Amino acid sequence: TLFRSYSEDKRRRLLNDLFLLAAFILTALFIWFINLNAVQGEYIRVTVTDGDAGSYYDYPLGIDGYVIILQGDEPSVSFMDDDTFADGTLQTSFDKSGYNALRISGGYVDMISADCDEQICVHSNPISKTGESIVCLPHGVTVTVYGSKKDTDDKSYDSVTW
Repeated sequence: TLFRSYSEDKRRRLLNDLFLLAAFILTALFIWFINLNAVQGEYIRVTVTDGDAGSYYDYPLGIDGYVIILQGDEPSVSFMDDDTFADGTLQTSFDKSGYNALRISGGYVDMISADCDEQICVHSNPISKTGESIVCLPHGVTVTVYGSKKDTDDKSYDSVTW
């Protein structure tokens, strides 16, 4: 009925288009289902990579505050629970070669300030679900959400770290 008015070639293209549309819809539903079942995280791990070495710091998502990462010869990471960022920028100047500032608020974490060129990390969305991450490549900073403190203590190797 619908296909009778089309030639064989047009029928085949229309059928292929319908299969492609169905595949897109199924893929979107699959991604939506995975995100729907994502678990709210409890901790974040801030990893600072300096050359070949790296260090990490764990913070609970339940305590509101700011995490300041200062780059330099020896990167330093500190947690502040006061309102240091009135207008979203650092109130003091640092003589280090770079900084990143994270805000933990309401169970979410987001990068609110950094002095890297592209500012991709600053423009990323706040994260709160297990497995989500924010990355600042110029400064070697990675923020990853974990489900529990036990998840952050896992020292086993996987195919990426091996």
